[in-house]
Amino acid sequence: MNKRFFISVLLLFLSANLISVELGLIGGKMTNPSEFSYGLSGGSGLFFPLLKMEMEFTPLIESESNVLTASLKIRPKFGKFAPFAVVGIGVQFEKLNFDFDEYEFFTLIGGGLHIYFGGLFSLRLDIRFQNFSDRNRIRFGVGAFFHI
Repeated sequence: MNKRFFISVLLLFLSANLISVELGLIGGKMTNPSEFSYGLSGGSGLFFPLLKMEMEFTPLIESESNVLTASLKIRPKFGKFAPFAVVGIGVQFEKLNFDFDEYEFFTLIGGGLHIYFGGLFSLRLDIRFQNFSDRNRIRFGVGAFFHI
């Protein structure tokens, strides 16, 4: 093997292992019961360029509760468009404390599309299905993101 091959493999490995970060403001509409949500979303990719870890915090206005989720997102990018699929877990709570009986845990699955404007900004459209133990909810969302 020659030196060029090893240098190319090393550079490819290093470029695939760079940290990428995305931060965004999100808003959306929940169903069952119907209410508006807004919040913050943050994500990062490490080791695998297509796989991202995402955390979201969204206060719910009508029910005066909060939702915190942690998800894995698979997001390839095709020019200005980046479709994605997401799977994760979440919790809905009124106030953050250590009385876990007051928390409602759920799983989620969903997908959507990031539309990039320039290299650093994107608009995200998504739908997420939340499965609680006693009900299901759907969140339709939109967000504005900054990518580093």
